[in-house]
Amino acid sequence: MVNNYENEFKEVTSIDFNNFYSKNKNKLLFYINNKIKDIDISKDIMQDVFINVAENIKNFNSSKSSITTFLYNIARNKVCDYKTIKSREMIDYYSDVNSFDDVSTNSLYDFNRMNDIDDEKRIVDMKLKKSFNSLNKKSREILKLRYDYNMKYDEIANKMEIPKHTVKNRIHMSIKKMRNDILYIT
Repeated sequence: MVNNYENEFKEVTSIDFNNFYSKNKNKLLFYINNKIKDIDISKDIMQDVFINVAENIKNFNSSKSSITTFLYNIARNKVCDYKTIKSREMIDYYSDVNSFDDVSTNSLYDFNRMNDIDDEKRIVDMKLKKSFNSLNKKSREILKLRYDYNMKYDEIANKMEIPKHTVKNRIHMSIKKMRNDILYIT
């Protein structure tokens, strides 16, 4: 039935779209929720996906892909956008609250300062510390020089006697790992 939409989707009527939505919403919600693990956020993302499909259907080319592929590509991109934004928010929060210090992951540091911060931020804080502490010593040192001391890549490379591209790569890979850890460390 979806194949019938491929040829006619450029002239979508509300009835066609409602039918398309009804046939695909449950599978799409399952796909998104499998990636996000939060049903409410998954429902919001699913709605955004269908809005995006409706707004961009004029750009759809049935000779290049199926409408289902178009739908799931949009969903995948929305999920990636959500995860990127969420991880950036958490890293931004952490850099405002505390510098990258080696700390025990069993304690959250100074509970007096944490009283006004909600449980989710405390958990993220602990995850970030745990992730930071799991990095190798050189990567931790590079991050400290970059973010605690605001050193430029060249300065870090000279201080540590390593190539500039290695500094950039270590920072990139360390932040990527930490973002992933925030989302998946339990």
